[in-house]
Amino acid sequence: MTVHELKTLPEYFGPVADGIKTFEIRKNDRGYQVGDLLLLKEYDDAFTGNAVLKEVTYLTADYQQIDYVTLAIKEPDFDVLDSTFGYNKAACLHMGYEPIWVLEEATDEDLEESISAVDAADVL
Repeated sequence: MTVHELKTLPEYFGPVADGIKTFEIRKNDRGYQVGDLLLLKEYDDAFTGNAVLKEVTYLTADYQQIDYVTLAIKEPDFDVLDSTFGYNKAACLHMGYEPIWVLEEATDEDLEESISAVDAADVL
């Protein structure tokens, strides 16, 4: 399972975040696979701080331009994230961002302190 961080324009981000748009059409330059996670970050000339995590459930290159793929996406199962990444990273991914600052051995208290710092900075 790979986590792919991707820019997403506001007109597409909202419907994906709301669960209305359940697919992505992307250049297939990352070797997407079923089970991969897409960390979609809203981008409007700069990152807005909004992000959402989706899981790839199906992919096809049929009826697409050369080197493009359609990815069916859904909300990931938190229990699967937890078993794959461990609780701390799973919790951060579930909130919609890649926690490069979270160590697997971090405690729940470490995570809560970091989340509070992010919230206070109004990053997300």
